[in-house]
Amino acid sequence: MMRSNRIVELLKCLDAVLEQEEQLVVCGGMALMLAFGGKRQTFDVDIIAPVPMSGHLKKKVREVAGDFDVDP
Repeated sequence: MMRSNRIVELLKCLDAVLEQEEQLVVCGGMALMLAFGGKRQTFDVDIIAPVPMSGHLKKKVREVAGDFDVDP
């Protein structure tokens, strides 16, 4: 499980390594935790990504997930 602040850190790292603009939408329980300052833990982050997801985005998600030792 990950705390919301760790997930924010992961998403910031992903943003930093992306070499082109990508749009992702965080939804579900994580979106509520971010919007209202919750400190609970979660098993996953629900994200809406463009379809098809670019190869660049897929590669960077895998890299950052590896750095954080989580499944992409």
